[in-house]
Amino acid sequence: MAATLSLREALNESISSGRFEDTKVILYSRRDSFGDICRPRALYASSHVLKSVPYFNDLLSGTFAEAELKDFSEAIDDEEIAEDYGYYSDSDLEDDDRVANPTEPPEIVAPLDEDPSSSSPTTNKSPRVHDELSKRPRQGKIIKIQDIAFITWRSLFFYLYTDSIQFAPLKSQGANARAQYLREPTTPDKPPPCSPKTIYSIATRLEIKALRDIAFDDIRSKVTSENVTIELFSGFASR
Repeated sequence: MAATLSLREALNESISSGRFEDTKVILYSRRDSFGDICRPRALYASSHVLKSVPYFNDLLSGTFAEAELKDFSEAIDDEEIAEDYGYYSDSDLEDDDRVANPTEPPEIVAPLDEDPSSSSPTTNKSPRVHDELSKRPRQGKIIKIQDIAFITWRSLFFYLYTDSIQFAPLKSQGANARAQYLREPTTPDKPPPCSPKTIYSIATRLEIKALRDIAFDDIRSKVTSENVTIELFSGFASR
């Protein structure tokens, strides 16, 4: 797969540059009690891997604003609200009334002036050189997406890196069963489960046929005589 080659390129680049991720993607993670889409959060990825998808290759290589280098350390406005562009009922947005441990740990951003040599007994950099490096803002490309949830894109990135993805049950299979499944703790080697419907939609948009087929097969396997009517009249089926 092209992503495997891109991953090797990213790893090779990181050996000499000291940085693996150079792209920051801001997405929304929650729907509040008023129905507003909120809680923007950041994901980080290597542009080498993302560019294996034509959509990202065009976005990050062309004349779009996303292709410009910006300061990664700029804070995200936690109170910002996104417009609802038509999230599916099975979207991966978390609701305020969801009772569970958070699926994502809080984002941790290391201070720009943090001295990595403090935990290391030796360093080859002189204090003056290191001080100059630590003052430089971390530069990268920033993409802001409003119509797909944070967890969905995290799962997409994980798939681009590993060819692996984990899907949640459909809401039509039972809200309680789906909520219980989503409450189960994830292991460090897997991302949180995501909606196969949303992944199918985004894979279609990004022209990732292999992922689209995987999502379609998962959806089809979960449609039974008990929920087929619900699915036939769902917003997803009508698109």
